[in-house]
Amino acid sequence: TGSTDAAARLWHTETFECCHTFEGHRSRITCADLSPDGVWVATCSIDRRAMIWSAETGERLHQLDAHSGEVRSASFGADGVRLL
Repeated sequence: TGSTDAAARLWHTETFECCHTFEGHRSRITCADLSPDGVWVATCSIDRRAMIWSAETGERLHQLDAHSGEVRSASFGADGVRLL
């Protein structure tokens, strides 16, 4: 889930406990996506950045800064290798 508090959270759907909180964006989160294999989490924000995180550790792995405007969506391809 993404929020106006600039953080995204990964939840366990059997216990409804928060597994990880992903912090690093400067403004509200506009989308979050889990890769098909469950390895990565992608987040994007109106801060013009998208980020890739480890779903297992919560560590930020990559920050994508190429956009000149708000990043409103991102989703992994079926192969989990590409992010659109």
